[in-house]
Amino acid sequence: PMPRISFLGSDPMTLEVQQTCKNREPKWTEIIASFIYDDLGNPTGIIGVSRDIDEKKRAQIAKAEIEEHLRQSQKLEAVGRLAGGIAHDFNNMLTAIIVNADILLLSGETDKKTTEGLNEIKKSSQRASALTRQLLAFSKKQLLKPQILSINDLINRLEKMLVRIIDPNIQFISTQEANLKPVKADPGQIEQIIMNLVINASDSIKEQGKISISAKNVNIDKKYCNNNSEAYPSEFISIKIIDNGKGMNKEVINHIFEPFFTTKDKGTGLGLAVAHGLIKQHNGWITVKSKPDEGSELEFFIPVHNEPQEKTSKKPDDAEIILNGSNETILYIEDEISIRKIVGSALNKHNYNVISASNYEEAKNLFYKNKEKIDLIFSDIFLFESSALDLLDELTIPENIKVILTSGYTGNEEIWDKIVKKNIPFIQKPFPVNSLLKLIQETLHN
Repeated sequence: PMPRISFLGSDPMTLEVQQTCKNREPKWTEIIASFIYDDLGNPTGIIGVSRDIDEKKRAQIAKAEIEEHLRQSQKLEAVGRLAGGIAHDFNNMLTAIIVNADILLLSGETDKKTTEGLNEIKKSSQRASALTRQLLAFSKKQLLKPQILSINDLINRLEKMLVRIIDPNIQFISTQEANLKPVKADPGQIEQIIMNLVINASDSIKEQGKISISAKNVNIDKKYCNNNSEAYPSEFISIKIIDNGKGMNKEVINHIFEPFFTTKDKGTGLGLAVAHGLIKQHNGWITVKSKPDEGSELEFFIPVHNEPQEKTSKKPDDAEIILNGSNETILYIEDEISIRKIVGSALNKHNYNVISASNYEEAKNLFYKNKEKIDLIFSDIFLFESSALDLLDELTIPENIKVILTSGYTGNEEIWDKIVKKNIPFIQKPFPVNSLLKLIQETLHN
């Protein structure tokens, strides 16, 4: 006789699978199934049910990606804070090196061999300074100098340079919408972002290939923001760089914006990290699409500027600037003793009277004691007790006394917002003596 069919203690199994529908669209389904056994315990078949879970599954995947992105952002932020702290101390040391070298060079008392050595010291210091600027850009602590600009004009100016820096076997294509809206951004930093992305695309192409850059107006809505935690509803300019290089797997994509991470045999691994930091500092974000052997698409978004264009004051040409002072008095506030001494000495040599202060209270006392003769206040932003902006607010600086601020580290967004709004001249450490002297003259006579 035939064995009877029965269910013998078979716990149902649950599987989530992605199936292809008739329209060739992938869809997630959940299958709950159990084995069928006969009364002798032999499996004779499977019975189960299937249900559509596509919407639920896609929401779960999106949530997991957002959580992973958040973890990556937190990790980058921690490394950024470390990089910013290192940059502060490093730039102070470089300032002392560069200013000392400049004082000796400007004295005209060095022989040929010594002059050559001093110039090499300056070149090496400037290369170190460039690396520090990259760290600051990655950590989103670089001071921006925004202005109203056209992305079309910027890309057109940059195109010749981009063609020169990529391999001649790579075809470069540039397409932009004719009526792109203006943005308010630092042109040098936007150029840096585009160059870093294009260089990275070029490095991914082994022999012949193609890189395209395009720009267009886009409106970001709430639906888009639901799938991108960094986005927010507004008008943006989208700038997209596409290559047909070797592409990236998901694991590499998860790390490409980390500093010093690289899959190349050469390079520092800072290019994409710097681009990411600068984009974030411009209140934008970047997305990545890539698969192995299928190329990559990196798209970043910069907010549109809809306010009327501000009037900009004309700065004098370099030829109009006289480096030496006319016995003006400068209150110089710097808590790093080596920098305070060497910069004060340089200003003295160029016919400025320098009153030096090492901290908040000393600066306040010296200001009130010498208020009638002070022409300019030159201060590091970050003092031990507080910020220079707090000091300036407390002193109530009259209009006839000019102000210049400096720093090797730009780590507080609130402070930078105040500096930009008040239009206070700023010079980044480390600075050459000539650059400081020019800025002093521009400020005193503006």
